Amino acid sequence: MRSFLLSLVLVFAVTFSAAAEEIVCNDRERIVESLVSDFGEQLAEVKDIEGEGLLEIHVSALTGSWTALLTKTWKLSCVVGNGHDANIPELLDTMSPVEA
Repeated sequence: MRSFLLSLVLVFAVTFSAAAEEIVCNDRERIVESLVSDFGEQLAEVKDIEGEGLLEIHVSALTGSWTALLTKTWKLSCVVGNGHDANIPELLDTMSPVEA
């Protein structure tokens, strides 16, 4: 499931990079604050996408929502995918803890 989710997010990232006007980008802190306050999402996984930035997966075990952010080194984040997954608690159990 985890591999599928990350693959799906990467497909979104490639698809949306061609249509930049549809991507929501902002300061990382603002987007994360919104994910926490509006959707109850928390950071669950971070992957280094070499040459592109960090792919962050934020999820809510309560609502089943997830959001994928691509964050550049200068702290600009863009939403590259989002959705709902009824199996979020199971997904969280299989993910490695996020290292600070």
